[in-house]
Amino acid sequence: DFGQHWELDWSLYYFDELPDDGIDQYVDMDVKFTYLPNQNIELALVGKGLFSSPRTEFIDTIIGPAVTEMRRSIFFQAIWRGL
Repeated sequence: DFGQHWELDWSLYYFDELPDDGIDQYVDMDVKFTYLPNQNIELALVGKGLFSSPRTEFIDTIIGPAVTEMRRSIFFQAIWRGL
């Protein structure tokens, strides 16, 4: 936390390889920088998958060759905790 109104959260991930599925090992990071002007409002800038983009995260070999790919994303988040 940076003072009363600012927060910085980050996560660093290591994923091992899945050689049977052809998925390589990778390191990734998520970051969230938050401003809290009062107890009801939260404004944040969020970055997900900042290091490994694009990457294959899952391959479904049971139902059919379906590949799930993850891409880097950066977005603004606003939360209002009302009444």
